[in-house]
Amino acid sequence: MTAYASSGHLRVGSKTDGADVRRVATAPNTGGGLAADLGSLAMDNVAGVVYVKFGAADTDWMALGGARYTPNEMWAQQDVAASQSDVQLETNVSQLFATWRAVRAGSIVGLVSRFSEAITAGSVTLTVRVNGAPGTLAATSVAGSGTQVTQAPGIDTYAAGDLLDIAITTTGAFAPITTDVEAYLQVQDEA
Repeated sequence: MTAYASSGHLRVGSKTDGADVRRVATAPNTGGGLAADLGSLAMDNVAGVVYVKFGAADTDWMALGGARYTPNEMWAQQDVAASQSDVQLETNVSQLFATWRAVRAGSIVGLVSRFSEAITAGSVTLTVRVNGAPGTLAATSVAGSGTQVTQAPGIDTYAAGDLLDIAITTTGAFAPITTDVEAYLQVQDEA
């Protein structure tokens, strides 16, 4: 293996087929991002966090050391009604709260839904929320019995102590109104 030092960074491998190791002043997944080959590493010399390049976009950088997991909570609604707008789903685990309190800072990276009966008309949208404010990640279903969506870390972020939940919106034509929905999140802790 060969290493090349150039333009303030270290390249491991060949000049045309390798990975970069860079030192940066801000997280490489913010702003316009940082161009680099897949597998490249960048260290934020202010926060001391190491990132790895996982996709083609300049903002496709993920902090190393952040664990992905599904919180010990599931949200649900029985007999999903038509014409709902941003209604908070109920929790299945907690009997007192309809939110999950984050233990540490992180990002919502996935949303999964399941319906007890297949959707036959209209549509339903489930949206993640942080402290009651809608996030970017949403799953819309127009047919079938469920879906799952994912996104990169750093989009729907939250701090330690923030409250996460899921809201539901249905069209007036949504059917069947006898179906039940369950949904859960996947989160990733900051490194």
